[in-house]
Amino acid sequence: MTAADFLDSENWHGTYYELAVALGPPTDPDAGARVQRARTAIWQDPRLDGCYLHRWARPDEQTRLSPDLHSVHLTSPIYGRALLPNGATVVCAMHVVREEGDDALDWIAICLPTGALERAIPELDHPLHQDGSRSWREPIDDWLHQVADRIFQAAPLAFGLIGEEVSGHSAIDQNGAALPEVQSRTSVLIPSGDTVTWLRPQSW
Repeated sequence: MTAADFLDSENWHGTYYELAVALGPPTDPDAGARVQRARTAIWQDPRLDGCYLHRWARPDEQTRLSPDLHSVHLTSPIYGRALLPNGATVVCAMHVVREEGDDALDWIAICLPTGALERAIPELDHPLHQDGSRSWREPIDDWLHQVADRIFQAAPLAFGLIGEEVSGHSAIDQNGAALPEVQSRTSVLIPSGDTVTWLRPQSW
């Protein structure tokens, strides 16, 4: 079994290290189309191999989906494999969450299970945000920042986060600046002009 094996349950254990992007309110007139464009942009990244509907079947035993995902419900989880900066390949998943309420946002996340990461990265420690994690986190955060920029070119985004289980967390204040308590341990991504600025964690 390897970190890229869909059927090895150990690969899916633990938490998610993820890029989570807040796209905007689900009440926006183009919200559904925006989520669709973001999904497609993610799976067009050359380091991602997908897409598949089922986690409990090998990729060669199920239909490979087109990256545009037009035939798949917006909130269906999608699975694949990710090529990490160190050359290892791990299982991954993409999730869309459409919140409800006055301050609701659409979120899209590409998720790397820590079970697979622990097999693929010898120096990985847990909890992921303890001091000394920069050596393995920085290359992954750099790549996921590039994925966020790819999303931004296809669909507007409010902000993004990279870290452990970061989906749904607030990250910016009313002026669009990163909250210090968030940036202390988490990469914060903020749209700036025609690209996305990566604010690295103040403590790795």
